[in-house]
Amino acid sequence: ETDKEILNEECPVYQVEISIKETPVSFSIGGISNGSTLDDIIAVLGNPTEGYESEYLCSYTWQDDNYNALIFDIDPETKVLTSASVSVF
Repeated sequence: ETDKEILNEECPVYQVEISIKETPVSFSIGGISNGSTLDDIIAVLGNPTEGYESEYLCSYTWQDDNYNALIFDIDPETKVLTSASVSVF
């Protein structure tokens, strides 16, 4: 199905998740794309509202007052984007 077929008034989409590490996918969200680093993302969105860092995963969230959120996971070893999640409420 194409985006046009999926996104319609009868079936609203509230969340989209993209995992690059397990199934490589080409995408771009406002200039953020495959191979982006945390610095690249901050250059587009500013500082995250929340962050989590460990030796296995680094996850950063940008959330507005209406709980709409962008969540980007960065591989701590390679320092590049591994997944992206967009939630709209």
